[in-house]
Amino acid sequence: MIGIQHISHLVAYFDGVDTALSRTFLRPVPPDEPALTSQLCALMDAETQRREESLRFNIDRLNEAIASCGDDLKFDFRIDTHQHTTKMENLVSQSDLGLVVEYRNFILPEENRIWSYLLQAKRLHPTSPTAGFDEKSIFKSVDHQQHERLLKLSESFGSQFFKYMLYCPPTPHFSSTTITKIRALHTRNLTRPIYDYSGGLALFDYTKSVSGRVDSGIWLTPIEKVPARVLDLHNGAFKDVWSLSWFFLRHLTQPRSFDDQQRHHENGLISKSRNPNGGNDDLIHGVVTGDRHAIEVFCEAAREKDDLDLPVLKVLPRSTITITASVGHSLPGDSRRAFEQA
Repeated sequence: MIGIQHISHLVAYFDGVDTALSRTFLRPVPPDEPALTSQLCALMDAETQRREESLRFNIDRLNEAIASCGDDLKFDFRIDTHQHTTKMENLVSQSDLGLVVEYRNFILPEENRIWSYLLQAKRLHPTSPTAGFDEKSIFKSVDHQQHERLLKLSESFGSQFFKYMLYCPPTPHFSSTTITKIRALHTRNLTRPIYDYSGGLALFDYTKSVSGRVDSGIWLTPIEKVPARVLDLHNGAFKDVWSLSWFFLRHLTQPRSFDDQQRHHENGLISKSRNPNGGNDDLIHGVVTGDRHAIEVFCEAAREKDDLDLPVLKVLPRSTITITASVGHSLPGDSRRAFEQA
């Protein structure tokens, strides 16, 4: 896992991505969900960052800052676009996104882990064209029929693999009354006993440094919760709803024992190492990364279990963001391991 010395650099990076995307809500005509997802992919892709100079603190500056810690830790971000066959094309939703978080430790390979997600994107809509964003703003594109199908999929394959990704403007751009209510919800939730391990301690330091004002615009929620109004979203903040930065950081700061304790908890971070007995992890990873055989197995299993109308569901991602953290990548291949393999 990553150390406390790396976290501030990663927060700066992901907060920069969040700010660059969420401030597009301030345009006279804010982008729709496919456009927001496309922009997120562009912001997260290393080559696009360099070419378009879209982030001041980009992947190269992040890796420079991480390298200064002297731990041989490196991050890589890439976007894969999947070319689905004609047979599968009607299962693709352009606003859906795949996400893979991968941790590679060449020194302690037993620590290697992969998390894979299918994300359903929704954006917040203003109360009215003139009123702007306030507590009555809603995620009005939520399809309740689609939500029921997602619930059936999560029951069949595991709720940990499915998330809503909710796009919102930064908190300071809501009405003053709404800002006060969001701050109150954050303050209440951040007083819970959540400051354990390096990630929790870093979250404590972060919220202290920003006076508790977490202004993120990108949030990830469990699939069980139908996103409705903006206050419903922030009611779960830092409980089972996490901003982009801290959703990612929780993966790389929690010890394996924490994952085991939380595996059967609906509101916990759930992950597994990839192995032959890893349940549906390998299957979902294949779906997220566009493996045709995995997609066929997934679709067939879904039809057998729940008789789901998959073309209506639009379950397959057109693009996948892969975030890879590597430790010891520059060491000679024959001397990377700290201990001899048994």
